[in-house]
Amino acid sequence: QIKLILPLNSYKVINSRVDDIDEIYLTPKILCFMFLNLFTNNFRISYLISLTKVMNPKQVITFNDHSTDFSLIGYALRKSNIKFIGIQQAGRSKIYTESFKDFNIHIPYYYTIGEFEKDIIPKYLKDKSMIKPIGSLKVALAKEFFKKKLIESKRLFDICVISEPRIDQSSDLKGYKNLQEQRALIIRHVVKYCKKFNKKYIITGKHDINDSRTKVEELTYKYYLKDLDFKITFNSKKEFGSYKNILMSEIVVGATSSMLQESFGFKKKILYCDYENDIQLYPYLTGICVLKDKSYENFEKRVSELLSLDYSQYLDKIDQNIDYIYNTKIDTLDFLRNELKSFNSSSKTRSKLKDRDGK
Repeated sequence: QIKLILPLNSYKVINSRVDDIDEIYLTPKILCFMFLNLFTNNFRISYLISLTKVMNPKQVITFNDHSTDFSLIGYALRKSNIKFIGIQQAGRSKIYTESFKDFNIHIPYYYTIGEFEKDIIPKYLKDKSMIKPIGSLKVALAKEFFKKKLIESKRLFDICVISEPRIDQSSDLKGYKNLQEQRALIIRHVVKYCKKFNKKYIITGKHDINDSRTKVEELTYKYYLKDLDFKITFNSKKEFGSYKNILMSEIVVGATSSMLQESFGFKKKILYCDYENDIQLYPYLTGICVLKDKSYENFEKRVSELLSLDYSQYLDKIDQNIDYIYNTKIDTLDFLRNELKSFNSSSKTRSKLKDRDGK
């Protein structure tokens, strides 16, 4: 996705994941630097450090801001003139950043979604970092895509449910129990509400429509919702399908998905069903946008209230300034493109480390 904000023929994609490496570059210089780095890093990291040093790009950019590879390479080359730039890919909670307590992050230039991250990330950085909140890159790219395709915002659904299955318990949520069951409860409440009040809903799946894990995602929910008739809609990530579902909905409901935070970029009313009852699982918010009570009665009351409010009335009922969570006062794409250009106005070669997930 970073390629979409860079001029054509101005960058080289370097895959850092072993399974994705399709080219290996070996020169006497690279081999020499690899040998010197083998004493402090493994073979793969030594190769990536050496390759980056020999290529000597003006910038190295990643969308995988929590990548250990990126930090190790950047820290090893911290005395060079190369600018290492990280763009926040997804939501970062206090619980999530705790997973880095044994490995500090090295991102000298860090572009985050909101001000919230500036309060939790610096303690985990190896060195002082320039942190700038710019909103979500994915939301900005989705808006640009919709504009080109002449897709306009319209209310097709009253409620969009963000599916966030915990098929594997990730490191940032270790120690939490019943996460799957509580996420399934959200779907149960939404289906019941829409049936009672004749409302329309869509459940937007986490995985791409062509991903084999869609079946596992469906089965995960059906295990807890055997008696419920519902459908999860899977979309093309390339065409920003889930963001389109958000765009076409009145309110967005979910648990700890990054898409809830990103929905502010579309000026959507969101509802965090914080059934884990832990404010550190998501950006800190209080007010009408958070529901901790698991009962259907309270869910119905809250959703009905949200549907009755316009967006400005909704924001008035949130205790925090929304720009603390999502910087809405900036044109993300224009800002990033100009920022990267200012870093390197004369160079025509940039290097981009592709993240471990192939993004």
